[in-house]
Amino acid sequence: MTFSINIDIKNIDMKSIHDTNPLDQEQIDFLMSIGYKYENAIKKDQGDYKKIFSKEKMEPKAINSAISLYPELAGEDLSKWTNGDFDLYIQQKNEELYSPTKEQEKELKRRGIVIEDAQYLLEYFYTYDNFLLQSNETLKDYLEKYYQFKISYVDELKSIETKNKEYFNNNDITIMVDPPIELQGTTYRYVEDFPNYQDDWFHVDSDTHVSSNKYWYGDSAANSFSLIYGSSTPIKYSNLWGTYSGSQNGAHEGIDFVGPDQHQLKSPVGGEVIYKADEYIVVYDTENFNYNFSFFFYHMSDVTVNQEGTLNIGDIMGRQSDIGNAKGSHLHFAVENGYDTTTTSAKDDHNLDSASPYIFW
Repeated sequence: MTFSINIDIKNIDMKSIHDTNPLDQEQIDFLMSIGYKYENAIKKDQGDYKKIFSKEKMEPKAINSAISLYPELAGEDLSKWTNGDFDLYIQQKNEELYSPTKEQEKELKRRGIVIEDAQYLLEYFYTYDNFLLQSNETLKDYLEKYYQFKISYVDELKSIETKNKEYFNNNDITIMVDPPIELQGTTYRYVEDFPNYQDDWFHVDSDTHVSSNKYWYGDSAANSFSLIYGSSTPIKYSNLWGTYSGSQNGAHEGIDFVGPDQHQLKSPVGGEVIYKADEYIVVYDTENFNYNFSFFFYHMSDVTVNQEGTLNIGDIMGRQSDIGNAKGSHLHFAVENGYDTTTTSAKDDHNLDSASPYIFW
């Protein structure tokens, strides 16, 4: 793949790589539901599964998520669509959402930055205009680490393939009930065509790579975005829950929403404000979920709520900003279990310890 800014490290096109990670139980169950015997299903890997799943018709739940995400599809007979058809549609919509303007594209070309790398840099700088303000030296440092991460990932996949083949050659799996626990897998899985997002690596514990999860997780993330920003604001993220953060060298413990700078933000939950700082608040849910969760909203300006006060759904919290540990304007949204005022986000930490923000809407 073409490289950026005269980087002398190989730039791998991940779409061309066969994923040798083993299947999860849910994926094995799916294959068995469409006619595969257990001993055959267990030998499939994520690359095999992707090809099989793409040819299957969309499930009713996935169709509901598709129409919720893209209302213009309400007039389509999605019962005739395969998962591959929907992924292609998502890919086209994502390309529209994350494409630079002609002027930005011209500047990227002048500086020797390929579009795929430019879209990756949006994770850290949020907008094209923001990262184009950065020096080539700064951007090159990010991209060299990114290229090296891809090389390491592919090397790990090769090792996984070798170990798992050895396991199947040395064990009789026809008598087994559960998947072999000895099977190896990577901590992060490469996921393509997440709605309103770019291709990325998701922590295995996020389950984003499993079956149709990315469809309804995308639907959930879009619903929370609309509650916070209003339904007229185009849905956009720079980083999602469970993705690999190169700047932190660890799992991203929340969702980074990207709307207009200084856009007024509304609370998607109701509850007690248990912590307030200059740029963020923590709300303990007492109103709508009753699951015992704390909700975190970071990097805001003009925070309007009071410490130890209450917040109702739809109340103004503040404005999107870049205050605190941020390289550009965005809102970091995270969820923690229990009555908690501290997030689990930490540098060099590959544990995904926060609660899934996809389970609420």
